[in-house]
Amino acid sequence: MSTDRFEPNLVETVGRIARTMRDQGGSGPLSAGEAIAGALLNNRMDWLPPMYSHPIDAFERLGPEWWSAIVVAHQQGWDSTEV
Repeated sequence: MSTDRFEPNLVETVGRIARTMRDQGGSGPLSAGEAIAGALLNNRMDWLPPMYSHPIDAFERLGPEWWSAIVVAHQQGWDSTEV
């Protein structure tokens, strides 16, 4: 999947979601897509929603914009230990 076209604000959003999940131990009032983004960026497959517990199922759930934003955030060095 190409990351040529991504929304910079969405990259910030997935980073914020991932930080929130990290700070709350993987929980929070999140949509399935948000929970998947946070779990993937935190490298916590155990935080994936139950209906998307396999990474491939989670990948298929995300649209191209969200997947691109997650990849770009990761490529930019997003780290779940950042404050």
